Amino acid sequence: MIINFLDVQWFQVYVGGLTLLAAIYIGIKQNQINERFGKLNDVVELHGALLIISSKDNLGREILKEYICIQNIGTRIIYLESYIFNGSKFELNNHILASTYSQTLANYYQVELPINTSTHVSLEIMYKDIDGRRWKSEIFADKLQSGVWKVSPFPKKEIK
Repeated sequence: MIINFLDVQWFQVYVGGLTLLAAIYIGIKQNQINERFGKLNDVVELHGALLIISSKDNLGREILKEYICIQNIGTRIIYLESYIFNGSKFELNNHILASTYSQTLANYYQVELPINTSTHVSLEIMYKDIDGRRWKSEIFADKLQSGVWKVSPFPKKEIK
């Protein structure tokens, strides 16, 4: 009976303790991996590009309108609050902009470029993500000598 107590039960307690420590270690490592993947999926970024839309007027003549096409290339839904276009502020009242990864239709916002003699425009967009963090992105557009607009987006900045 004493030999049985020393040989079997303590060995089982020892093995059980090692198993418990291994499970705790694996759990901690799994949480660290999950946290890293969570950060990879927490991307907020806007992109701006030139968008040209063709339509016809009442006489059947083709009209080309040029826009800055704003897309959410991050992984999170964002809410557009407002933008400043060449010094004039426009409210967007939390316009929802789905991620391009969601493959929703019309997942962009467009701002019409001027048709006057302007050769440079600046666009500053204020928005927030689904967690309420506030961001700001800048997009510049310059009209080249060929008459085509070159749109240049810049990385986002967090608004504190």
